[in-house]
Amino acid sequence: MDVIDEFICLMPSNRKNVCSNYWFDIQLFAADDEGRTEDPTGKRISKAREEGQVAKSIEINQSLELLVAGMVFVFILPRIVGQEMNYVKYYLSHLSELELTIESFRAMMLNIGIHILAVIWPLLLAEIVVAIGANLAQSGWLFTWKPLQPKWNKIFPNPKKLVDRLLIGKTMLFNLTKSIFKITFISWISYGVIVNYLPAMISMWQMQPYVILNLIVSISWELIWKICLFLLLIASADYGFNRYQWKDSLKMKKEEVKDEAKQAEGDPIIKRAQRQKMIQVARRRMMREIPTADVVITNPTHYAIALKYDQSVMTAPRCIGKGEGFIALKIRQIAEEHGVPIVENKPLAQALFRGVEIGEEVPPQFYSAVAEVLAYVYRTKKQAV
Repeated sequence: MDVIDEFICLMPSNRKNVCSNYWFDIQLFAADDEGRTEDPTGKRISKAREEGQVAKSIEINQSLELLVAGMVFVFILPRIVGQEMNYVKYYLSHLSELELTIESFRAMMLNIGIHILAVIWPLLLAEIVVAIGANLAQSGWLFTWKPLQPKWNKIFPNPKKLVDRLLIGKTMLFNLTKSIFKITFISWISYGVIVNYLPAMISMWQMQPYVILNLIVSISWELIWKICLFLLLIASADYGFNRYQWKDSLKMKKEEVKDEAKQAEGDPIIKRAQRQKMIQVARRRMMREIPTADVVITNPTHYAIALKYDQSVMTAPRCIGKGEGFIALKIRQIAEEHGVPIVENKPLAQALFRGVEIGEEVPPQFYSAVAEVLAYVYRTKKQAV
């Protein structure tokens, strides 16, 4: 295929016609995280944890386990040497009494197994504690079976991710750099330790067995703790890189963030419809209360405030309805239909509309003005009678 055919092949309209003889689609290598620019939300992170997706570095576990194993081994080595010497002396002194039968052989194997377990149990316990502690420190307490469930994307991985891991990609470059650093610095550390102990190692043939063992332990321990400290530094960088990849893999599109917010807080359209429904219900309830009002104060068409006063249950007149514009006209209409007095008082209507909510009693600063209006209404009613 020449350059022109390649260009035509990449055009969406001609891809099927020109490239039908090729077994793969170039779109398989397109970025699957295109458009994912938003940091993951708490819900996305919690869901990923439930599925076993956490940021973790195996190198931290390995480095700590090796360091603790070396520390425990150096600490229990004198006891191990003493026990093994006594064990060998016992078998050598009773060698003439040993009868090789199936039963005696089984008993001897069982005895040897118990002896080995008694010698190495501190090392095993320390390794278990370190392994659990390192995992808890990195990802916290998490127990889930989901990572064990089969997934098709693990059996047939995304080609782009496969290329990133096997060929030139961030993961491959980081692992390659990490391996080069490991080989270089571990070799340098080992060379320095061996050169330091080289005179003693050359004269080792003149030493007693216990001194030779002590020298070997010293060399081994110095190698272990120096190499482990270096590996912990590498493991910290590895954990940071894994955490970056983990967070990057959980990034979301803006649409996904909006959809999640809608699910958490409710769809704004539905909430708006519910709010309008509540306003309508409250408005109908208010309109049913208007016929029981003692007076409606108006401005004269912009505002309308319905007040009711019952001395037996109220300490001051109460606002049972208010509105402006169309609602004010509706309140006036209902008041006229049911014979509720309507008093025009522009300053008082404006002040009550801003200072009193439906269901609240009139504040003390309005007592005098409202009392004059109620007195006028009561006088008018008496004169009418």
